[in-house]
Amino acid sequence: AYIHVHTHIHQEKVCEGPQGQERLVLFQPHFSSTGSKAMSLRSHPDFMRALARAMEIFPSLGAELQDGVKEFITDVGKSEAEIQQYTVDENLDEVDRSIFLLSKGFPVQKSTAIANLPLLLQSHPTQAMERVLPFVLKTLESLDEAAQADAATAFTLIFSNLDLPNDAFATLASVVLTMAASPIQDVAQEWLGVLLCALPKLDDRVIRQEILPFVSDTKDIGGDRSLLCKIMGAMAQLLTSSEIKKGFLDKALSMCQDVDLYVRATMCLQLDPIARGIGLPTAKARLIKELLELSKDEEIEVRKASLETMTNLLDFFDDETKQEVLPIFQSTLHELHPGLIHCIASLLGKLVGALADPAMKTFVCSVFSKLARHQTDPTVRTACCHALPSMIVGIGPQNYADRLHDTFRSLAVDELPAVREVVAKTFHVISRLLGNEGTMTYLKDIFLRLIQDKESSVRIALLENMRESLDSFFKATQDCKKQAAFYNELLPHLLAYDGSFGAKWRNEVKYLQAMQDFHKFYSSDQVVDVFIPRLFRLMANGVNPVKAEAGMVTVIFLRNCAKLAQRKELCQRLIREFGRSRTCWHRMHFLDVCTHIVELFSRQFFKTNFLDAVLDLSKDPVPNIRLRTCHLLPMLKRTLQLPDDATLLHKFNSIAKQFKFDEDRDVLAIACEMDRELSRIDITPHSDPDAEDIKDKEKLKWEEKLTHMEEQLFQEMKKRIIEDVTVGLHVDDLHSKGPWTSKPTVKMGVMQGKPMNPPNKGRLRTLPTPRDPTPSPTKEKGDSDKGTRPRPTKSDQDVNTNKTIKTKAGGDGIGIQQKPSRQPPSPAASKRPGLPKDNKMSSTTRLSPGGLRRLGKSPPSHGSTPPPAQKEGNHLIIR
Repeated sequence: AYIHVHTHIHQEKVCEGPQGQERLVLFQPHFSSTGSKAMSLRSHPDFMRALARAMEIFPSLGAELQDGVKEFITDVGKSEAEIQQYTVDENLDEVDRSIFLLSKGFPVQKSTAIANLPLLLQSHPTQAMERVLPFVLKTLESLDEAAQADAATAFTLIFSNLDLPNDAFATLASVVLTMAASPIQDVAQEWLGVLLCALPKLDDRVIRQEILPFVSDTKDIGGDRSLLCKIMGAMAQLLTSSEIKKGFLDKALSMCQDVDLYVRATMCLQLDPIARGIGLPTAKARLIKELLELSKDEEIEVRKASLETMTNLLDFFDDETKQEVLPIFQSTLHELHPGLIHCIASLLGKLVGALADPAMKTFVCSVFSKLARHQTDPTVRTACCHALPSMIVGIGPQNYADRLHDTFRSLAVDELPAVREVVAKTFHVISRLLGNEGTMTYLKDIFLRLIQDKESSVRIALLENMRESLDSFFKATQDCKKQAAFYNELLPHLLAYDGSFGAKWRNEVKYLQAMQDFHKFYSSDQVVDVFIPRLFRLMANGVNPVKAEAGMVTVIFLRNCAKLAQRKELCQRLIREFGRSRTCWHRMHFLDVCTHIVELFSRQFFKTNFLDAVLDLSKDPVPNIRLRTCHLLPMLKRTLQLPDDATLLHKFNSIAKQFKFDEDRDVLAIACEMDRELSRIDITPHSDPDAEDIKDKEKLKWEEKLTHMEEQLFQEMKKRIIEDVTVGLHVDDLHSKGPWTSKPTVKMGVMQGKPMNPPNKGRLRTLPTPRDPTPSPTKEKGDSDKGTRPRPTKSDQDVNTNKTIKTKAGGDGIGIQQKPSRQPPSPAASKRPGLPKDNKMSSTTRLSPGGLRRLGKSPPSHGSTPPPAQKEGNHLIIR
């Protein structure tokens, strides 16, 4: 026993306890004096209580305690008679104990027994109704006023949360009616609330025979009369028209003229269900006048109630009746009384939906826009935010741009964060109402503004339904470029949520729930590079709800990952960082993630990637890990199927058998329970597949579809790469006539049909030409002495400067581009060996020695003629 006082060890004993010999250390308060007043043992009730508890646990302790301590243990401030009087036999069951307390207990014990009645009815309904309820009725009459009022809470819980037979509710209703007729106002008020809560659970017989006479015959009730008004409104939905007229219609109309304004306001609100119960003809004859009179009441609360009731009844009234009440709305909207502005703002949505006149709808929209910019009371703007969806429904989405878009945009940039927060909460509803076309057109800028709001409460409010909002933008357009541009613009703002929640982990869970659909909006590379690291961090360091949600989102991303390599890497990373982690909490979380994988993936995928890692945890040194693994054995066995998994089944059976010899008693108990469940699981193939087999085939088809899509994409990319790398040198056939007038080009890969860049641009370079064996003439002015290579003649330059070559990394050929000289070659050039005298291009092309070596050929000797090129169609191919 731990004592919150200054203590020192007084005595140490080895005593016989419930589980054999146990070591017991006794403590005694340390006495300290302050002046002349010393602390006594009686001033430490915790110490006395702990010692008394120690004597209960260790019976042999009492005889060994010192006399002084025993004296204070027995002296606990109560006499023996009082202790005996409050003592209850521990062998009594719950029903007998409640009867004992209700019949012979003290008032506080009786109140406790009545408060325990809901639990007793839930566990022992029959005995509680037959044996305990009569004592409850007798006890309630003898309790004081406060205890009677508190007992109403227990009966409210019974009618709200329990599902009992009709006879039981009828018996309880008699108790409620008895207490509701109490002359004490506070008691009657509490029990009238119980009666209002009990009406939906009572059958028609009890309502007609017991409740209706009580409501009709009650002249002066001690409790709040507004509760009686609510009871009449609730009963009007359960009775016929004639029963309402005979029962309480006159009484309801009289209460509309009550001196208490709250009674008048409450009764006015109940005229809506009463009017629908008695029918339109009777309502027009008797209720309309009362409503019109209440709309002119001197009290603002009563006028609010009348406006709300008339607005709710517009869909019930016919055209003639509407014409009677519309002037009331027109005058109210023109006046805009300060006390009614908030009520008007909340009712305009219902009002515009019930109107048929376009001019009246336009007028209501103008009033709504005016109230949405109300500067005095910010709660009016908040009410307009709540009413905006119903306004869109009332005027139609096609009229949103002309009548409400500017109003919504002004509310989205309101200076008050509470207004912007309500806009963020209702954004998904408005996007749903506007549809695909209106969402991207009108709501994109508003959404981007809200997600960048400086107030965290606004961003959190937007986060609650962000999943639906993002999905509406995704469906709004089929243009992939527009979708990618929007979501890429949104990405940094989504990432800004990460790490901004602090200790509010519930907001982090909402963020992760919104993240479940991110694979629709972003590519697999973006998901793996941007979101997966954050998820792994949350799985490693977050609180348990955040870990669970992060694991679920990770599995969803894994299922929709389009690349096989990324899927394998994610699986290996999960096993490496969690399944084989040195932290037991990480290994426990890995088992939880595996349950999600079994739910979303096929059996084949789980067996291939995770089954061995899960089975390895059966030998974990931490008992809780083994216990959790043992719990998963039935799920693991259902992933196997004979005869394909005979080897895995043998391994699985050996592990299941190993659990039955575990040294931990909890694991051993669960292993015996799981063994019985495993024996009932049949994994042999059947001719008729069950629902699980059909579902597994659908999962397998999805995974095969992803693999097939990836294979198709890979083949397309491979084809493009081969086209880019494999170079075919296509030399345009030269004209047989005309001096250098053609423009032959060589095309490479995907660049076919486009001439390559000129020599002085890009990566093209001019190759040196083979040296002419003829010695060059004497040096001209400006020639350099550098190098030993002879300078080519001018004619050689005219020819060779038009030869360029380009090579590609990984290519197996070279490209040659020849351009004609701007001027015809000089006469000296025609005498050069290798060129025809008529200055026409030969059917062969001269290459540099380096270029020929790259082609795998040895350079020809000076003056020799290069091998002829092969001709295919209109092109010359140099191989």
